Amino acid sequence: MKIKKTLLVVDDEEQLCKTVAGELRREQYEVTEAFDGESAIECINTKSPLSFDLVLLDITMPGINGLQVLDFLKENHPSTKVIMVTGHADFKSAIESVKRGADEFITKPYDFENLLEAIQRILTTEEEE
Repeated sequence: MKIKKTLLVVDDEEQLCKTVAGELRREQYEVTEAFDGESAIECINTKSPLSFDLVLLDITMPGINGLQVLDFLKENHPSTKVIMVTGHADFKSAIESVKRGADEFITKPYDFENLLEAIQRILTTEEEE
């Protein structure tokens, strides 16, 4: 039996977060939602010592932003894969995300099929390592 991959979707746009999480559940992923950086870190700490297989992480959020959550993840759960998402796409954010350890950078609004392909590619690469 194939073990479900666990994903954490983090976005301060609650409706978008719920929609993406619902779509991912239909694709047979186990999904947890968080609507800000603080609750994302809480979810990550609650899941310990297990970690999420992949975190879909919005960069621009009030309070603790996505880059700060990324730093926390890479320090405490370095094997967790991360896709950074932003509606304010700029080259500088993409480079900064990758420098800090993100596996992928996607801009909003995103095409769900492209997002799904990125998730599957990253998780497949993880299994091959």
